[in-house]
Amino acid sequence: MVPDHVTSLGEGVFDGCKNLRNVIFSTSITAIPRLALRDCTALEEVIIPGSVTFIGDRTFSGCTSLTGITIPGSVTSIGDEAFRNTGLLSVSIPGSAIDLGDNLFNGCKSLVSVSLGSGITTVPTGIFSSCYELKRVTLPTTVKTIETYAFYGCEELSNLVIPASVTTIGDDAFNYCNKLVVYYTGSAEQWRSVKTGARNYLGEELGVRYEDHRADVYPYQPVSGFADVVSGEYFADAVTWATSRNIVTGTSATSFSPFGLVTRSQAVTILWRAMGCPEPASLEPRFVDVTNPDSYYYKAVIWAAEQGIVHGTGNSYFTPADQLTNVEMMAMIGKVEGRIDLMHWADSAIEFAESGGLTDGLDDINPKNPCYRSDMVYMLWKWMTTA
Repeated sequence: MVPDHVTSLGEGVFDGCKNLRNVIFSTSITAIPRLALRDCTALEEVIIPGSVTFIGDRTFSGCTSLTGITIPGSVTSIGDEAFRNTGLLSVSIPGSAIDLGDNLFNGCKSLVSVSLGSGITTVPTGIFSSCYELKRVTLPTTVKTIETYAFYGCEELSNLVIPASVTTIGDDAFNYCNKLVVYYTGSAEQWRSVKTGARNYLGEELGVRYEDHRADVYPYQPVSGFADVVSGEYFADAVTWATSRNIVTGTSATSFSPFGLVTRSQAVTILWRAMGCPEPASLEPRFVDVTNPDSYYYKAVIWAAEQGIVHGTGNSYFTPADQLTNVEMMAMIGKVEGRIDLMHWADSAIEFAESGGLTDGLDDINPKNPCYRSDMVYMLWKWMTTA
C-alpha cells in the first residue's frame, strides 16, 4: 500500500518487481508514471484512487497475472502500451478518458471484452492488435476515426457495431479479423462514404452477404433496446427471453454487456429468478459472508443452499464476488434437476449440459473458462425452453 501522504511517484517505481501481488495507490497522487509496474508478473490486484487523472506509457505492460482492473472516472489520459501483454479479461474505459495511447492493449491474449468510453473520438493505432481472444468491443458514438492496425489479428472478433459517426478506417484496421460481422448504425449512403484503408476486407454495400473473405456488413438492429446485442447473434433470443421475464436485466438502460463476467452471487440470483423466486424455508444466514438481508442475492443464496445447489467455497464462506466458471454454471443448473454426481461433479455437469443441449450452438466453450453473461443466459434459455 502506498501511504496517502505520498503525492507523487517516480518513473519505473516498481518496474520488474516480480513478487509484487497487490498495490493500493495513495489517494494523494494524480498520476501513475510510465513503467511504474512494468513486468510485475505476479501482480493480481491494483486499486487506482479517484484522484488519478493520468496513467503513463507502459505502466502495466507485461503484468501477465493481472486479469481485472477498475479505471476510475477521474482518468483523462492513458499512455501508449499501458496495458500491453497483460492478462486482462474485460475492461471498461470511462467516459472521462479523452486520450488513449497507441497499442494500449496490444498482445493481451486473454482479453475478451472492452467498452470504450464516450470521451474518445479516435480508436488508436494498434490498440487491440493481436488480441486473439477478443470477442466484443463497444464503440461510442463519438468515434470518428479507427486508426491503422486497431483490430489487426483479432481472430475471434465476431460482431462489431460501427457508429455512423465514423468517417475513416485506417489501413489493416480489421485485417485478419476472419469472423467479423459489422453492424452499421448509419444509412447505406453514409457507409459508402466512409474512407476505408487497404486490407480491411469490409463489404462495400450494406445488407449484402459476400462469398469471399470480406466481412459481412449489415444495418444495425438492436435487440430488446440493448445497443450491444444485435439480431442474429447466437444469444439474441436468449436475452429477449430472459429480460422479458425479469430473469436478468441489463447493466445499464442501453447495455447488456454480453461478455461481462458472471459472479457467483449473480449466477445464483438469476437461477433463483428463473425458478420463480421461491421463498427459502428460513432466512437465517448460511454463510459468514452473506449476512445482509437487504442484498439483492441474499434470499437466492439461502434458497440455493437449502436446495443443495450451492455448498460454499469452504470455511462457511460463499465468496459472492468470485467469478463463476462455465462448468460451475452447468453444475448449478444440473443440481436443480438432481442430475449431478457430487463425487465427480465437474464431469457430471459437463455430461449433463452436453446431453441436455445446453451448449448446442456455443462455439468451443471451455468448461474451465470464466462464464460470460451471454453464455449464462444462453444455457439457461436452452434448459428452460427445450423440451
